[in-house]
Amino acid sequence: MDYNEKLDIIQNEWEKASQEAGLKKFCRDGLMYKGEIFSLISDKDGKKYLCRKKGSENDLWHKSKKRILFLMKDTNDNDNQDYREWVGRQDGSIITHRFFKNIALWLYGLYTTDENGVYKPFEEAIMPTIYSKAFDDFPFAIINCKKESGEGKISNQALWEYCKQYGHFLKRQVEALEPNIIVCGGGSGIVRKIVQEFIYPH
Repeated sequence: MDYNEKLDIIQNEWEKASQEAGLKKFCRDGLMYKGEIFSLISDKDGKKYLCRKKGSENDLWHKSKKRILFLMKDTNDNDNQDYREWVGRQDGSIITHRFFKNIALWLYGLYTTDENGVYKPFEEAIMPTIYSKAFDDFPFAIINCKKESGEGKISNQALWEYCKQYGHFLKRQVEALEPNIIVCGGGSGIVRKIVQEFIYPH
C-alpha cells in the first residue's frame, strides 16, 4: 500500500464524520502527485485549471532522506478539491502565485541544504525556473489542519476548536506519511501549537 492510499482510508473516515456533522466542503490533501499534467474545466466557475495525475510520488517519498511536510491552516474557496493534484500555477511553466512560490522556495532551500548546513545562495533559489522545477520534481506533502474549505481566513480559536474535534484524524494522517521535517505555516504559531497538542504531545 502506498502513502496516499493510507491517507485515503483515513480521509474517507474523516469525511464521513464531517458529513455527519453537517459539513459539506471536505478537501483532501497529502503527498503531492508527480504524474502527467492535464487540464480540466471547473464545474464551479467554468474556468480551465491545470492538475496533475498520480505518478512517482510514492517511490520518491519513500527513498528521500528528507520527507518535508507543509502543515497549513486550511484551504480557501476550494470546495471538495484535492490538493494533491495542484501544480501551483494555471498557465506556463513558472509559479507566480505567492502561496505556491513560497512553498517552492522553502522546499528548494530545505531539500538542497546538506548535512553540514551548506545551502544554495538565495540568488539561485529565487530564479523562477529553479524553484518551479523544485516544486515539480522534489517529493513533498501538504496537509491542511482543517479540511473544510474556508472563506479566505480563519480565526485561531475556530481552527483550534476544529482540531479538538478532528485532531485524532490529523494525527493519523501525519503519522502515516512519516515526515522528518514539518514546516508549520500561518496563524502566528497556532499550527505549531496544534502539532504539539494533537500530533506530537510528547
